Amino acid sequence: MSVWRLHIHTREDELGRYCLDHDVVAMGWSFEDLLENSEPELAEIKARVYNLKDNWEDFLECAEDRDYKLDESLYRLHDNVKPGDSIWLYFNDKYYIARVTSQSRWQFCQEARKYHAANQLINIRWHEVGNSSSLVPPVIELAFSDEESTFRKILDYDVEGFSIWLLNAFEHIVEPYKIWRINLNPGDFNISEYCLANNVAAMGWSFKTLPNENNSELEKKVEEIKNWKEYLEYFEKYDNEYYSELSSSLRKFHDEVKIGDVIWLHAKDGYYYFGVVKSGWSFNNDLEARRIDASNQREVYQWHKIEDCESVPPELPHNFLGQTFREVSNSVVKEFTLEQLRRLKNENS
Repeated sequence: MSVWRLHIHTREDELGRYCLDHDVVAMGWSFEDLLENSEPELAEIKARVYNLKDNWEDFLECAEDRDYKLDESLYRLHDNVKPGDSIWLYFNDKYYIARVTSQSRWQFCQEARKYHAANQLINIRWHEVGNSSSLVPPVIELAFSDEESTFRKILDYDVEGFSIWLLNAFEHIVEPYKIWRINLNPGDFNISEYCLANNVAAMGWSFKTLPNENNSELEKKVEEIKNWKEYLEYFEKYDNEYYSELSSSLRKFHDEVKIGDVIWLHAKDGYYYFGVVKSGWSFNNDLEARRIDASNQREVYQWHKIEDCESVPPELPHNFLGQTFREVSNSVVKEFTLEQLRRLKNENS
């Protein structure tokens, strides 16, 4: 298994957007010079190029006739990428990762010639990693700091293993690093219903009473929270009895949960649900999230309902006593969780 990186040379390059929108790895050598050229002597080569699709030898012949100096990146894309490989992309300040499958193959896409993106590896799926240092190894950042070539291999054993684990997490089912449970007390609002409807794990400390406290300046800043540092800054300013100190549950929720972990939820309908963590922490400023005190959130891929209540081991309900959010270390619950994950994996395979 190899790890590759696709370098988009310009930050605002439409090529990067094209790759993400179409779930492809794409690069140039697209015979763009022939698109608007109407010289009669070029009619034959234009017709041959227009008929290019998935025959590599025909592409090479056309390139030779046009005196194209093909880059090694293009040969690597066609010759060296194998099923099971992973590919990283950096575009608009975010990192993305994709897995090469047995269905992935090279093609020459006529519609993409105007984007300088006709040479493509198709049948992949990009997953947004973001720019969190916990999910982007330094060797990946370093790989994008040079412009050695458009497409090259990243030689690092550790990043190979990490890329596999990260892709497994994004593709829905992995054996989790940790198992957690979130204890939601609905009170006047059904927070569990909100979580299930939006595929999030959510908890409070949402500054929900600010609109009633005539502090418009702080309210405006809270509405613009984008990261944890800003959240903590405004938390300290919002000093009253309810927010006297940061909850240990919220600290764990932000600091310790990783993508691929599993969270258990006991909903108001009486059923147990589990979800595989999809994203890092975020603060949701939407009116509904603030109103029901559920702004601190992490996305899950999907909440899965345990339809058979009798199959739930008694150790799981016992773990819902106490604080809002904590790790589940009980061996019976761990094995039950892994059974559910394996069942889903088999259903999806």
